[in-house]
Amino acid sequence: MLSLVIGLDEIVDKVLRNLQNNSLYILGVVGIGKIGKTTLVKKLYYQIQGEFQNSIFWENVKSMVVKHVEKQLLKYLCGMELDDIRNFRQHLKECWMEKKVFVVMDDVNGTQSISELLCIDLDIIKNTTKGSKIILMSCNWQDLKNVVFNDGKFEIELLKNKQTMEFFSMKVFQQSKPPISLKSIIEKVVNACNGLPLSLEVMGSWLYGNDSLEVC
Repeated sequence: MLSLVIGLDEIVDKVLRNLQNNSLYILGVVGIGKIGKTTLVKKLYYQIQGEFQNSIFWENVKSMVVKHVEKQLLKYLCGMELDDIRNFRQHLKECWMEKKVFVVMDDVNGTQSISELLCIDLDIIKNTTKGSKIILMSCNWQDLKNVVFNDGKFEIELLKNKQTMEFFSMKVFQQSKPPISLKSIIEKVVNACNGLPLSLEVMGSWLYGNDSLEVC
């Protein structure tokens, strides 16, 4: 397992390097809600989707209707729009075997079978040589552990106190510590973010270059 407690760009770079490992075809990104999983993987997705023949990014997978999933897979992975999808599994199998595709599934939960969601036997994907990749996201590792090996697990953790201040100060002031005159207000902002990287990233970007900060 690789625990990641650094900034968003650094996490993206780490995941990208591991995604390029030819022996890994499924990666699992786990972390508590609102920690920034979706933001992280979206950034990665748009950065590398051009390397694949076809791709799809699914948010809120747990609310998906099966029939909708089938049509979306045919459309985005196979480039097909069919009214009659009785043979869609054969079309999809051919797609996985013949094309290099990239699938991202967000908010996967334990009540769903990954094989059923993808409408394909995972062993078929594993044994292809085209370089297709799947990224699964969940708040709970238990939801993914049956299909993702430990070396494909990425856990995004809360930043520690010292790390939050350094991370936030770099975002706002381009230095590891805030100015003495603003230390009090910056500590309040950092504490309010509760160690969440995404919250620190958003607040840091918003406050960057703001010369009107005042201590309340």
